[in-house]
Amino acid sequence: MTVKAYSYMRFSSAAQREGDSLRRQLKAAHDWAAERPDIELDTTARDLGVSAFKGEHRVKGALAAFLARVQDGKIERGSYFLVESFDRLSRENETVAINLLTSITLAGIKVVTLTDGHVYDDKSDGMEIIRAVLVMSRAHEENKARGKKLAAAWADKKKRARETGEVLTRRGPAWTEFNDTTRKFDLNTERANIIRRIFQEATEGMGGTAIAARLNADLEPPFVDGSDGWHPGYILTILKSPTVCGYYQPTLTTKRPGERMERLGDGDPIPDYYPRIISDELFLRVQDIIHTRNKRGGGRGRRGKAFPNLILGLGRCEVCNGTLVLGNAPNSATARFYRCYQSSRNHRCENKTRYKSSVIEATLEYFLISARADNQEPTSAKVELTAHLDRQADLKRKIDVLLDQLESGSGAVAERLRQRELEMVAIESAIADLKRDERSVANINRADAMMDAVQWMRTMKDLEGDDLYRARAKANALLNDVFDWIIPTGKGLFVGQGEKFRYAEPDLTTFPMYLEPGQPITGAALAEIMGDLPDESDVMGEPLKADAA
Repeated sequence: MTVKAYSYMRFSSAAQREGDSLRRQLKAAHDWAAERPDIELDTTARDLGVSAFKGEHRVKGALAAFLARVQDGKIERGSYFLVESFDRLSRENETVAINLLTSITLAGIKVVTLTDGHVYDDKSDGMEIIRAVLVMSRAHEENKARGKKLAAAWADKKKRARETGEVLTRRGPAWTEFNDTTRKFDLNTERANIIRRIFQEATEGMGGTAIAARLNADLEPPFVDGSDGWHPGYILTILKSPTVCGYYQPTLTTKRPGERMERLGDGDPIPDYYPRIISDELFLRVQDIIHTRNKRGGGRGRRGKAFPNLILGLGRCEVCNGTLVLGNAPNSATARFYRCYQSSRNHRCENKTRYKSSVIEATLEYFLISARADNQEPTSAKVELTAHLDRQADLKRKIDVLLDQLESGSGAVAERLRQRELEMVAIESAIADLKRDERSVANINRADAMMDAVQWMRTMKDLEGDDLYRARAKANALLNDVFDWIIPTGKGLFVGQGEKFRYAEPDLTTFPMYLEPGQPITGAALAEIMGDLPDESDVMGEPLKADAA
């Protein structure tokens, strides 16, 4: 059975992305594996631009995913976990860091520090653990000292900015330009006029989507070079930013592992730090408009209070292959629909179709149940593999007992031991064959995800509040494990992985798949929708290849 080594690579800052850190860590892992050709190297675990000082990598990202697989028993005992040095694994305090190390080693996985080639496992003695603690402690103290030094420097800069008007950094809003002579910010006149237009249209009742669509239709260049047009989120950021009134708000950042970074105001805003474009009166009027719109039900964030977008990360437009976004159906407080994000802002797509979210969810559930029922092979493969693993463990126990009895010199024991060892060879060969068949393993995992997704989709119907959010978020994660993309059409759903796809169709006599603005589809329109499906559908820009399986 092939032993695997999982390398973990991490660096903290964007500057390191441009440097040599990743190449150096990757080379160290490959050099180690090259000296051990019987070990299979996996280099996919990478947290790039993630700090280890506050433990963010432990709760999300590549390390968190690896630790979850360790906890679930999906990383086999005897495997290796490679890190360049312990500061790649953790820069937290000693207690947390050593618990992280032992959570891996006690699962039977060997941790290797590539800089010195040292191996830590569940048999490491006290001196080796102390050595690891000292290395981790030094990394933590270095980070803590560096953080205090940076905090003191920024506090001094903020003080000078309040007292003398000194600019803290050359970086300013996109509608300003730093003047090296005056050491102040100058206004970009063309962009300032766009800011004024955005605020004027906001006072006329337009939301971020409408304003972005008008700017794109007028071919107004976005502020960020290379940006794909104007986006509603960026419009809302501008409308909420006091920098348009010339204010700079110093901030302090706070963050706990697993939580989003939060910026807190550090004292009062500094006036006249940037050139003013919008009056305080107009800015406050727009804030009132945004607040009123939010109270009516919008502006709750991409995932909302109940994770409404069940196909987040999967939904694609049938015309342009762009992202689908979720919105409220016309004249309804509860109905929701998906539409093409590109089309909603008048950019590169003319697909104005609205797809009912309730029908998409019902069709997905039906498809998952049908697909699982149609293919029992993954389930039988899993049962077979589990039985072999149980038998392997039983044989190991019996062989250990026979080895102890062999000391008595009994010939009968020796013969029984030989039979058990032959049986063990056969079992290990069968296990290796099953695991070597990547398609079988992938099918097992995919079938499990399908089954779990159906369970969560059924469970969430009876939940509310935080429980509903967690259930829908879990169902979304499982759907992302099963599919690469989901494309609704007027007739049904295309769900697929890569170029392979399956087609699922709802009960259109009960649920029309999409809404036309202003009225539901009935009669002749429904009959047209229920027409024959073409053999090939050019839903991705070119004909897709049907899954022959």
